[in-house]
Amino acid sequence: MQELIGLTLLTGLLLGVAAGLLLYGLVRRRRRSLYVAGAGLGLGLLVAGWVAYRTSHKVYRHLAEAVRPRTGEEIYAALFGRPRPGCL
Repeated sequence: MQELIGLTLLTGLLLGVAAGLLLYGLVRRRRRSLYVAGAGLGLGLLVAGWVAYRTSHKVYRHLAEAVRPRTGEEIYAALFGRPRPGCL
């Protein structure tokens, strides 16, 4: 979970810096700032895509585990705890 939070913060930072550089480049008419803003925007969108992929992958794995059929031993352990060996 910390991985996704860190990547989300990195995405926000990259996109915020890119937006600031884009605004600066448009106001001051600096081409170099516009190029750097475009590169930052591309990198930010790339990281955002990776975050979306990792989030959907983790959600899918969690849901697949939740709907998986359980054996009788797993159900018994969930309800009453682990059985003592040699009791039954």
